[in-house]
Order: sequence, then structure tokens, then C-alpha cells
Amino acid sequence: MSKPFLRGFWNWPWVLLLCLPGCRAPVRAADQLPPVSSVPKTDPKAPDADGQIETMLHYAMPTPQHQLLDRMAGSWTVVLRYQAFPDTEAVETTGHAERRWILGGRFLMEELDGGNLALPMQGLGLFGFDVFEQKHSSVWLDTMNTAILSNLGTYDPINELVSFAGDYKDPWTGTKKKERGVLRLMGRDRQVLEIHVSGTNGVEFKMIELAYTRKVAPPKIR
Repeated sequence: MSKPFLRGFWNWPWVLLLCLPGCRAPVRAADQLPPVSSVPKTDPKAPDADGQIETMLHYAMPTPQHQLLDRMAGSWTVVLRYQAFPDTEAVETTGHAERRWILGGRFLMEELDGGNLALPMQGLGLFGFDVFEQKHSSVWLDTMNTAILSNLGTYDPINELVSFAGDYKDPWTGTKKKERGVLRLMGRDRQVLEIHVSGTNGVEFKMIELAYTRKVAPPKIR
């Protein structure tokens, strides 16, 4: 900005009005800040900072329950049996799966190549333990559906299995059904996953079974 302009600016009469204390624009009450002395330095209702960190770590860090999932990690040969309806014959294929830990050992990710069913079967899953719900959790996506399936389950240490339940969106009928699943942990080198849904007559049947056999030793949790 040029010096002649600044000299002319300060010579304008209305500039003097801005400098008069009684002529300033009014300040709304909502814009006024309280005196410093009236603002408390600490809020007695606010949670303790150390307590907040401890709570956050409780919900954010892997738990002993995650160690159960470590038995699922590694490379697997998968025999898949799929039956779309209770009165049809099951289709069987052989594929493979890779499961590995991600996000600092919080989730186990599975990539499945299940061979050819009605379509080439490829799937992606995430398995974890939800500290909020105190249950094992999973989500599943595959090429047989555009829906993301989610489940919560509980572990039975006596029978070494995880039972879970959720909603299944059936691409064959375009309807939503209740599903029930069981993951059987047969030592460290064999697992069987079963998914049961209701047929058109309301009677439950086993829609899918995946039998996993380990190919190599599992990677260690990080």
C-alpha cells in the first residue's frame, strides 16, 4: 500500500470516530468473555487424565482372548462344501487361504480363494475380539454377495469352538435370514467352519462348510 494512500486514509474524518471510545460498535453479550477470575481452572467433573489413558488402553490394545485367534493364523488348504438349498446337492471345491495379523495384532485377516462355485469364490474376512461387547467378532465379504456380513460370537473352552450368530442376506432369494455358525478348533492344524441358515420351509440346514488344514507353521503375533 502506498504512503500517499495511508496519509489520505488517516485524514478521513470517519477514522476519528472509530478512535472515540463512545462510538465503537456494540459487543453482543454472547461474544463477551467472562473475567479470568470467574473461569475455573479445573473441572471437578472431568475424568482424571491418567484414568482416561488407562481406559483407552483397555479398549484399544490386544487382549488374552486374541491369543485364541493366533491358532487360526497361517497358510491353509481349504475344502469347501456349498449347498444353496436343502433339496439340492452340495458342490465341493478345493482352495487355499492365507490368514495374517494386521493392525498390531488386533485383527486377523483372511484371504480365501475357494475355487469355482456358482461364481469363482473369493472371500475376505476379519476376525477379532470386541472388548466393548466381550465377544469374538468377524466380518466377511465374498464374490457370492455384495453385502458385508458381521457376527458376534462366544468361545466354549471345553469343546474348543466359537459359536456365533448374525444375519445372512441370501443372494438366491433376495431375502434376509438368520444365520448360525460354528468354528471348531481341532488343535493348531485343523479347523472346520459351518454356516447354518433357514430354508424356504423354515427348517435349518448347513449351507456351507469349510475344512481348513494347515500348510505351514503360523506367523507369530506382533
